[in-house]
Amino acid sequence: MRSHWATYRPGERRGSALPGLDIRPAEFADCADIAAIAHERDGVPLAEAQTRCESDVVHADRLLLVATVGGELAAFGRAARWQRPSDAPNDVAPDGWYLLGVVVRNRWRRRGIGLELTRQRLEWIRYRADEAYYFANAQNRSSIDLHKQLGFVEVSRDSVFPGASFDGCEGILFRMDLSSGGHELA
Repeated sequence: MRSHWATYRPGERRGSALPGLDIRPAEFADCADIAAIAHERDGVPLAEAQTRCESDVVHADRLLLVATVGGELAAFGRAARWQRPSDAPNDVAPDGWYLLGVVVRNRWRRRGIGLELTRQRLEWIRYRADEAYYFANAQNRSSIDLHKQLGFVEVSRDSVFPGASFDGCEGILFRMDLSSGGHELA
């Protein structure tokens, strides 16, 4: 599978806040559009992306948010609870709540949609835990900068997350404190 994150251009924005931006939990009716976006960006087979979406919509330990602009589905972001298997090697990621990625259609990038989806997913996790995690490819500077801006700190470059591939690059595990002393998300 290919991965096409945004080209690293620190500080570049295409415009100001988007009028008509709406972020809400995904519904079954959104799954065809979500599958199309996942296919466009990462080459995920449509049927696989559709099935993942439908599973996320109904699963209590998962969150799938969509961002629409003027009724068009512009982006989505996922979060989920991870429990390491009891027989997992020591380098497997710890139990916890994880941000599992934001995908923004090219024409809507650099407008603050990814940041807002991330803030809202973190608020959802905050009701469930005192910390949140996420993995990033070490070459994905845009994602790393966005998450550091919110308070994520690097934990390890030696952890693995079953099923995650970093296309021959190094994966980095990040953590954010969501307890009362944590960073403000608003």
